[in-house]
Amino acid sequence: MKTQTTYAIIALIIVLTPLVILGLHYHNRVEALAALKSARMLQFISSFVPTAEDFAASQGGALQQLMTSHVSSEQEVAENLEYQKRQVTHDILKMTEPELYPGPRPGIH
Repeated sequence: MKTQTTYAIIALIIVLTPLVILGLHYHNRVEALAALKSARMLQFISSFVPTAEDFAASQGGALQQLMTSHVSSEQEVAENLEYQKRQVTHDILKMTEPELYPGPRPGIH
């Protein structure tokens, strides 16, 4: 009976050894593919160059934040209000009566 047990153990080792080797090989391949995928992702992220469109997509949030760091006095607020009124009047006149503001003519040097 002892020899049958010994043969059974030897047969089990002979069958399981290739399975363990194949399992380790598969595990190493999966790890290598995962490492390659993460390396490609890191390369893509690190090679990304920010463009002006990315900043412009903030819709002026950065400029608004910069403008809020200055607290205007009452006099500055009144001056800005008067300037804005004059600018609106000027822009309306420029749009409705362009002959008042002829400016340069295109095509004439």
